[in-house]
Amino acid sequence: MAYVGLCAFVTAASAPVMPLTFKCLEENCGLDKRVTRFVVPVGVTVNMNGTALFITVCSIFIAQLNDIVLTSGEYFAVIITATAVSVAASSVPSSALFLMVMALSVIGAPVSDISLLFTVEWLLDRARTVNNCMGDCFTSALVDHICFRKSGSELSEVIVADDEATEKLQDSAV
Repeated sequence: MAYVGLCAFVTAASAPVMPLTFKCLEENCGLDKRVTRFVVPVGVTVNMNGTALFITVCSIFIAQLNDIVLTSGEYFAVIITATAVSVAASSVPSSALFLMVMALSVIGAPVSDISLLFTVEWLLDRARTVNNCMGDCFTSALVDHICFRKSGSELSEVIVADDEATEKLQDSAV
C-alpha cells in the first residue's frame, strides 16, 4: 500500500494510480478481483474525501481570517457544499482551488483570499490525493470483507489441537 500512496503523492491525481491500486489490492492484499474492479473506479470518480475536507477547512479558515462569524446553519451549508462539489470534482491536480469559489460564495467570504492558499497548495494537493487513494483501498477492503469473509463470530472461534488444552480452556471459561 505504500507504493500506492507514494505514486499518488508523486502524480497528484487518483486516476493514474488505478492500475497500481488494482495490483496491490489483488496480489498483495488478496482482495477479490470482482470487488476491486468495481469499487476502485467508482472511488476514483466519486470518493474525494480529501477534497471535501480541504474545502471545508479552508472555507472556515478564510471566514475566520476576515472576522466573519459563521452560524451553525452556515457551517452546515459549507459542509453540504463541500461534499457536493467534491463529488463533482475531477481527478486533476489542484482542482479543489477552483471549487473553493462556490464554498466561499455560500458563506459570503471574499473569493480573492483563495490566493493565500497557493503557497501550500502543492503539498496539500498531494496529501488530498493520498487520502483519496487510501480511501479507495480501505473501501475495497471493507466491501471485500463484507461480501466474502467470515463474520465476526466465526473469526473469534479458537481452534485447539490438543485435548488437554481444550479442557483447560473450557475450565477457565467456566
